[in-house]
This record gives sequence, structure tokens and C-alpha cells, in this order.
Amino acid sequence: MGDAYTRRMMRRKSTATVLFLGFLLSETVTGQERQLQQDLAPLEKRVRALEQLLRDAPERFVTESLELSAAYHEAAKRHAKVTQSAGARSDAVTILIRAAFATRQILRQPERALDLYRRAAALHAERYPSAREAAFRDEIADIQQFDLRDHAAAANTLERLREFEKAHATNQGEMAGWSAWRAQWLDAEITYLRSKKAFAGTVNAAAMTGLIAQIYYGAGTVGSVPLDPALNIYSETSLSPAEIETKLAALPASHTTFLQTWMFATKLPTPAAAQKWLTRNDPAGYWSASLLTLAAVAERDLDASADPKSNVVASLIRTESRKPTAFALLARQYAKTRRLPPPMQLNIGH
Repeated sequence: MGDAYTRRMMRRKSTATVLFLGFLLSETVTGQERQLQQDLAPLEKRVRALEQLLRDAPERFVTESLELSAAYHEAAKRHAKVTQSAGARSDAVTILIRAAFATRQILRQPERALDLYRRAAALHAERYPSAREAAFRDEIADIQQFDLRDHAAAANTLERLREFEKAHATNQGEMAGWSAWRAQWLDAEITYLRSKKAFAGTVNAAAMTGLIAQIYYGAGTVGSVPLDPALNIYSETSLSPAEIETKLAALPASHTTFLQTWMFATKLPTPAAAQKWLTRNDPAGYWSASLLTLAAVAERDLDASADPKSNVVASLIRTESRKPTAFALLARQYAKTRRLPPPMQLNIGH
């Protein structure tokens, strides 16, 4: 009986010890979380001040962004055991991406922007090492192709990205179309960069719908820095089609410009203006073919009641007054010489 009592008491003592240690650990984690929050509070205040710097002093915006990115990264490392540190790591990358974007687009310093994108990729790879070969390769290749005119370097960058995406392609869910679109685009872009041969084929249904994902997800990677203050989808500025044509023509050509301004390009005054915008920002032709295929299919298949204010496909082919856009008119000509995908549902909201 004595032995049984002893064993019972030891079990209770062991349980109490575990609970006590768990309590101490919980208190420690809570304390670390509190400390992380205290460390981040002054940084968050500085982040909010970045918007004014971006407008008034872009060089200071970049310098401050680099300091803040480093500070977020250091805070995340100091509190690596705290779950919330993952958010601090992500913030360090996001801040650095915006600095890279502003360095390229506002300060017009492509070489420096390349370095910042590579630094952002290295930070991103600390948390997602398997994505090292993919992180920000689109942006890096875009700078190499359009800003530095180094087509060989851009092709090499995209080839590495193509191999990565080939190994990680998916046929599941909404990502399947995006994978299909990116695979065909990368092949077409690399061909153009190597041979100057523009895309002249057809875009199938899977890849065409994948363009919508590229517009959504791809636009999210270019940073929330407007190329022109007036060309901001969240602003109330109202520009005439002629004013939009002038502003779009003044922007540096690139796929980044394509992603950030395509919604304004739907308001261009003529098919010729729309074609000029496409050619400037997509000389390889695959993005253009995808967009015009989507517009042609939408003209054919999209429900007439679809509202361009709330449906991304409708906004491509109809103005808010329900007149055809310049892209719709251009797509009608394009469809005469191309085989379109079969009928399909295209009710896709913003």
C-alpha cells in the first residue's frame, strides 16, 4: 500500500510540475509577445509616416524604408520563438519591396532597384527557402528587359523561374489556370528575348482565364506605389480618355506598367491607342494575345447584364455607359484571325 501511495503522489507531483512548467512557459511566451509588440510599436509609427515621404521626398522614403526593413527583421530574429514574429518578417520584406519599386519607378535607378529586389528575395527565402528561385524573379527580369535592355540576362532569369514553376505546377483549383498561363507566357517571353520572335499563336481557355489571376496576384507584387498620382484606382481623380492616353504614353514601358495601368487603358479613346499601349508594354505579345482573347470571348459569352463596376471582365469590354471599350473594338479585329476557346462562363467579380 505504501508503494502504491508513493507512486500516486509522484504522479501528482509530476503532473503539477508539468503544469507549473507550462505556466512558466506560457508566461514567458506572453512576455516575449509583449516585448515584440513594444519593439514594433515605434516602427509602426515610422511606417505610417512613409506615405508622406513617398510623396514629398522619395529618396528619404527609400532610405527610411531600408532602415525600417532591417529593424523589423532584427525584431523578428530577436523574438523568433514568438508566432507573431512571422508577421514582422513579412513586414520586413514588404517594406523592402516598396523601396525597390520606388527606386525603380520614381528615382529611376534600375541597378539599385535590382539589388533591393535581390535583398528582398534573400529575406523571403529565410522563411520560405523552397521559393528561393522564384521570389521576385518577375520584377528582376522586368528591370533587366525593359530598363537595362539586357535581354540575355532577362532570359536567364526567366528560365530559372520557368524551371521552378515547372517543378511546382498545379492542376488544382483556381491556381491551375494561373499555372497554365504563366507556363505559356514564360515560354513565349524567353523565345522573344532569345530570338526577337513575338508570340503569334493562340491562347487556350485555361491560360486565358489564368490571365485574370495574373492581373490579381501579379499586380499585388508590384507594390502599392502609383506610377502616376492621377493613375490610382483608389483616387477620385477623373481623367478624360485623351488625358489618360497622354499619361500612359509618358510612363516607362514594362509589364509592371501593364499590370498597374490596364484598368486605365480600358478607357483609351481608340483601338489604335489601345494597340500602341499593348505593343509598348508587351513587345513579346503573349500578354496582349491573352488580353485580346479574353476580351473577344467576353464579347461573345459574357452576360449582357454584367456590370463593369463590379465585374473585371465586363470592365475590359464595356464602359460604365455600356459602350464598347477600345479593347473590345480591337478584340473584334483580333478574333477574325484567331481561333477562340469554346463558350465558357466569365462572371468574375473584382
